Amino acid sequence: MLTALRNNKSLTFYQTTEFRPKFSVDSSYTGGITATAISSTAYTTATVTTQFNNQLNAFLDAFHAERERIANKVAEGLAKDSEYTGARNDAVKLAWDYEKADVEMGGRGSSDWDDAQCQEIKETGKVRGAEGHHQKNVADHPEDQGDPDNIKFYKSRKEHLEKGHNGDFHNSSDAPKIDKDKMLKKTNSKHRCTRGTNKIK
Repeated sequence: MLTALRNNKSLTFYQTTEFRPKFSVDSSYTGGITATAISSTAYTTATVTTQFNNQLNAFLDAFHAERERIANKVAEGLAKDSEYTGARNDAVKLAWDYEKADVEMGGRGSSDWDDAQCQEIKETGKVRGAEGHHQKNVADHPEDQGDPDNIKFYKSRKEHLEKGHNGDFHNSSDAPKIDKDKMLKKTNSKHRCTRGTNKIK
């Protein structure tokens, strides 16, 4: 828009005039003006960074509290029954919360969701048809059943079958975990100066 305005010669405020101002700014003051501008920019950047860091820390505090609750649930369940699997869905639910937080912060989650999927996550907290997969199977790693880092999201059941279980759901999985805290921190660091203030809904 500014380029278009400058190219319009009929706009008098972009035309050259012979007016010569009879005042000038003493060179001794220009340093102060520049310093003030830089100081103002630095303050604004620091304020925005603080807001984003506060948002990140609020997410992490809430998620860590939920992690602890689930970990206690798993420990108590396994103490009573070595085949306890009652916290599987807790891990998936918390993993979705991480996805939503990451999207709200400007990221695309752990599965590189597209724009429509990101919007769906913002609105509903998940993506229809997507499935959570326990990277380390619960049968062999019952202690990890409630860990959101142990959840990988596949965008469809077919993808879950082919990539998560090598074509057969009877095949067990023993894949690496995904550090969800690290994901949020990376997104916060990458987008803190470019995104608007987002709030999780």
